[in-house]
Amino acid sequence: MKSNKLLDREGNFRCAFYHGTSTLFLDSIRETGLGGRNKVKEFGWAIAFKDLFGLADQRMANSAVWQKVRGGLLPIVKQGLTSDGLQFNFSHGQVYISPVPKIAERYALEAGCEILDYVRRLSLILHHEGYTQDVQSILPTHLQETLGKTYRPVLLKINCLRFRDVETENGVDKLKLLRKYEAFFGGADPDPFMPSWKLVAPVPKSQLEFHYL
Repeated sequence: MKSNKLLDREGNFRCAFYHGTSTLFLDSIRETGLGGRNKVKEFGWAIAFKDLFGLADQRMANSAVWQKVRGGLLPIVKQGLTSDGLQFNFSHGQVYISPVPKIAERYALEAGCEILDYVRRLSLILHHEGYTQDVQSILPTHLQETLGKTYRPVLLKINCLRFRDVETENGVDKLKLLRKYEAFFGGADPDPFMPSWKLVAPVPKSQLEFHYL
């Protein structure tokens, strides 16, 4: 393979990658590696959000509060890419990584992870509007317990990542995105809509560095 600014001849990235997470996931990451276990799908957190959204649509259809936030939350229900031409990714359950630490840090959340943050926020709206019992009937006990805790944000540094072990988060061409990052690291102005990468193979603990934020 021809080497360039970001890849060596063996197809390994010359730069490190980063992933924002929290202490909620550290035990499983240390045991099975980053991407070795999918708790989001395993515990149905995105499904729980969809169920809460349906409850809000049913009970708060005429609420000004709900109409104000509904549009921003709808892409989370659909769990896919936006159809506005920008292809923003709202799918949860995959491991997304970036060679830019500050981008990864955005997803290191006290709620545990992004989808849990959305579940918590929507739950609070419903609680405030008087639908506490309905929320409790929808959310499994283990999820309620998870939401009742806060977690320390963690930034993972990934070393020696292989190009074949990543895809783009929104399905654009890998080489095209690679060239954009080469230009970025070469000093070009960052593209505000530049996608991140999606991990498609687990990264063992030996390649990870753990940094508490």
